[in-house]
Amino acid sequence: MAGDGQTLFAPFVFVFRGVILVKTELMFLSLILSGCGEAALLPENATSAPVADQPEGKVDEKPAVTAKTGEQPEESKEIVNSLGMRFVRIPKGTFLMGSPNDDDRAGKDEVQHEVTLTKDFFMSTLEVTQEQYERVMGGLPSELNSLGAKKPVNHVSWTEATNFARRLSDFPEESKDQRKYRLPTEAEWEYACRAGTQTGYSFGDSDLRIDEFAWYDGNSRSHLHEGGQKKPNSYGLYDMHGNVWEWCSDWYGDYPSTPLTDPRGPDAGSFRVLRGGSWNFGPYSVRCARRGFNTPGDRYFNYGFRLVLE
Repeated sequence: MAGDGQTLFAPFVFVFRGVILVKTELMFLSLILSGCGEAALLPENATSAPVADQPEGKVDEKPAVTAKTGEQPEESKEIVNSLGMRFVRIPKGTFLMGSPNDDDRAGKDEVQHEVTLTKDFFMSTLEVTQEQYERVMGGLPSELNSLGAKKPVNHVSWTEATNFARRLSDFPEESKDQRKYRLPTEAEWEYACRAGTQTGYSFGDSDLRIDEFAWYDGNSRSHLHEGGQKKPNSYGLYDMHGNVWEWCSDWYGDYPSTPLTDPRGPDAGSFRVLRGGSWNFGPYSVRCARRGFNTPGDRYFNYGFRLVLE
């Protein structure tokens, strides 16, 4: 939500493939006219630029900046918590965040810059499910895109997602083991999504294999899906491309062009970051570097989240 700052106010009627959705409360949207980060709500018609095909079964990867150490990350260890949520270790390292200047798919807010993460961290392999959310919060959001215990919870605001992390941290089984949960930073999210690659997607630059890894507008049949049905990236994370947009902890803001270490975003702002695209967006918006954002209290049918465990 950058652009010219134009706002729209409710009532708002949205027609999507013959289904009428009505938003009655005050809504804040921005029209993205400059190619910057997008309000992660409505599907766009943009598609990825044509790129060369690659042999079937081969992951087209450019060497990650992490490779400059000459070391391969150790095999990921995992933790399963009291809710049965599985977390895998993401190794520390250095990478190029954002998109290169010659990528004609890149938004103007995807300025490429070097980022170093100095500590390993654990990330949940799946987006938080409806049954997990209900157990922690005592109920589900009043509006869900599609009911299903194993499907990602949706219609969740940034505020509700952070409250979930706090409440889960306070569970006796979790506090006994001194486990603290939070949303990932935007840098952690992109680093984990890339999983050692520097390509547009974790599986390569071409979107020809996107159906193997993502739920998006080309295969979702207009609804979200149970997590873990597509292939994971090489860190063992599922649905980093598509299914639901995922909240990050950062305020949204411009990237610097200089290197950063363990960045946590701007100190203040109006919008929180969303990443990953969703089932009703095209290939363009499920790229590793694509940025979305909205106000912390807004909740929509394609908003969800996953957690980091400290």
